Amino acid sequence: MKITPSLKILYIIIISVVSFVFNHMYLTLSLLALQAVLWAVNLIPLKRLRMFKKIWFFAFSLIFFYSFFSNEHDFILFKLFDWNCSLSTTGFYTGLLMVAKLLTMLAATF
Repeated sequence: MKITPSLKILYIIIISVVSFVFNHMYLTLSLLALQAVLWAVNLIPLKRLRMFKKIWFFAFSLIFFYSFFSNEHDFILFKLFDWNCSLSTTGFYTGLLMVAKLLTMLAATF
């Protein structure tokens, strides 16, 4: 099945607007699942999944920095002299949401 370029651009615009306007994890994950189903139906080769391997370091760094360097800290992991290493669960959730949005947008561009 051949998709016209104008339809593909419209699809990418709709996915980006829905993903970035509505700030919900379930909606973003359902869009990512929709992309996986579309990839399976269209039989896209697995060679194209290599680009996801290249962004794992960036994805983990997003989650790390949102978890440890956000404003509110939920609990302290350890204390070393006057310095507290603390973790924010809301920052962790926000980092996961950003990574899910990134993966959704990358998957939609195929």
